[in-house]
Amino acid sequence: MSDKQTGETMIKTLFFRVFVVLTIIISLASLAFAGSSYTIVDNAWDYYYYAFKIKGYPTFNSLYDRYDFYDLAGTYCGSLKYNNILENWEYFGI
Repeated sequence: MSDKQTGETMIKTLFFRVFVVLTIIISLASLAFAGSSYTIVDNAWDYYYYAFKIKGYPTFNSLYDRYDFYDLAGTYCGSLKYNNILENWEYFGI
């Protein structure tokens, strides 16, 4: 093989490796938020954190159809639930 072909092969290999590494990083980043309903691109939670002075991170509780909040130590901080009768969100904090 000539030097030109070797260089082209090296560039193709480099681009492929960068693509694979970026794919893995993005996949791992999305898995980090899989257990939480708060995502990088969703800033809708910011309003509720400010309006209700919520502490902790949200997890959806499908049994009670609400969001439960826990701090980093795993302590329960409260819950946020939509009231269909009053048509608004209610926060029950501790």
